[in-house]
Parts: sequence; C-alpha cells; structure tokens
Amino acid sequence: MKIRDRGAWCRGIAVVAWTQLRDDPVESAKQSGALAATAKRGANDFIRCVAADEPDLDLWRKNDLFVKDMIAKHYSGLGNRMRDRCIPSLGKLRSSLKKDRRVPEQVGAALDRYKTALASLETATAQFAEKTAARENQERTFRGIVTAATEWQAAPLASEPTSFERFMVCAVPGLETMPDGEKLFRFFADTCVHGDPMAFMTKTQRDCGAVLSGGAGAAKQDPLVVRRFHTAPKDFMKFLWTGCAKDAYKVWIAADGGGDLLKSLSELRDAGTRLAAEALKATPT
Repeated sequence: MKIRDRGAWCRGIAVVAWTQLRDDPVESAKQSGALAATAKRGANDFIRCVAADEPDLDLWRKNDLFVKDMIAKHYSGLGNRMRDRCIPSLGKLRSSLKKDRRVPEQVGAALDRYKTALASLETATAQFAEKTAARENQERTFRGIVTAATEWQAAPLASEPTSFERFMVCAVPGLETMPDGEKLFRFFADTCVHGDPMAFMTKTQRDCGAVLSGGAGAAKQDPLVVRRFHTAPKDFMKFLWTGCAKDAYKVWIAADGGGDLLKSLSELRDAGTRLAAEALKATPT
C-alpha cells in the first residue's frame, strides 16, 4: 500500500469514527445534559452572588416575588457586589456554553435562546448595579438605624436617656400613647407595609439622623417612654426597623430598573427550564 493511500485510508477511518460519535444518541444526550447542567449551575451562582452567598438557592424554583424580596433582604453592598462579582460570573457562564455538532438541533435552538436571555440579564444587571451603588450612603444610614435598635434592646438600660431613645421619640409620632409592643408593631405595619416606607425612612433620616449620632434634637416626647419596649421579645426593635428598611429598598428596586432585572431573570429561568426539557428529550429510551 502506498503511503498516500494509507493516509487517505486513515482520514477516512477518522471521518467514519467522528460521524459515529456525532450520531451516537448516548453521546448526544451526554453533551445535551452537560449544557443544561452548566446553564443552571451558572444561573444559581449568579443568584447566590446577588443574595450575598445565601446557600441552597435554586433560581429555577423561585418566582419573581421571592427574588424581589431576596434582593431587598440583601440590599446592603448590592451595587458593588453585582459589579465586582455577579456580572463577571455571567460572562464566565456565557463563555462556558459552547455547543458542538453532537447536540440535537432542538437543544441547540434552546441553548441559543438561553444565551440571548443571558445577554439581556447582563445588560439589565449592569444598569441596575450602577443606580444601586449610588444609593450606598443612604443605605448605610438605614443600616445604622437597624444596628442601633439591635444594640439598644440587647444592652442593659442606661441611667440617662440614650441617643437611640431620643431618636425613637423623634422618629415615631405619638409613641407615648403606645402602651405596648403591639401598638408599636401596628404603627410600623401601617407606615411601612401598607403606607410609604421610603417617605418614612427618608424623613426619619433627615429629621432624626443627627440625634442617633449623638447630636441634639428638640424632643417633643419624653425619651424614657421608649423603655417600655425594652422587654419586648428578643430582636423586636431590630425586626421593626429591618422590615421598614427592607420595604424601602423595594421602592428603590422598582425605581432603579428592578422590573427589567426581574424580567430578565424570569426569561433566563424560562429559557433554562426549556433547555433542560430539550436535553431530557435527547436521552435515549
């Protein structure tokens, strides 16, 4: 046999082997399943990054309401976290989703749809992160209120009125008429859950923030009335102020393009579940 003929024969064998591998349903299913798994793992890495590394989050199983609540829960540092970690993770995911000729046409089409949704999510996240990062100073003030509330209830009562007690009578009108924690809870529910939490938190920051920092303030109520809530259930004050801040963050989320972000996440979730379904169809029966 001539060397030239032997080379042609080897090339022919390679083509036949590749064709068999390409058309092998087991290999096709393996590659399809790997793409679907990578897509889901990457999306969950992103959503866990947004949630400040909260474990066991599965985006495929979460609706928009849950995701919005989760974003508000982990709003602290969100803009910078998105910019520094979450957005780069989407780029890494995009570069890892490479299909080859072994995946069926339907799986390839589902993958293309997923990558389109991924690109939209990157754009929406970048725009949202920029606006969110600009609110960092105000968010830090809200967080300071929560910290002060937590520390006040956890510590023994001081001999003199504290800055947090003076802050409370400044922030909550009619506090002296509230005999117990139930009345105070109702005030926060009406103001933050059913009212305008951003207006309340912003006014509180503007009018009472200096008092919380130790500055002077014109007290219209006796600050010692706050002490009737000191024996409320553990973390009661923290619960009230954390909840109101969280409700205020939801207002920011909506104003800063959170709707586009949630829409992009929903489209990615739909595209990912579709990709998984098509990959499952490729499994030999």
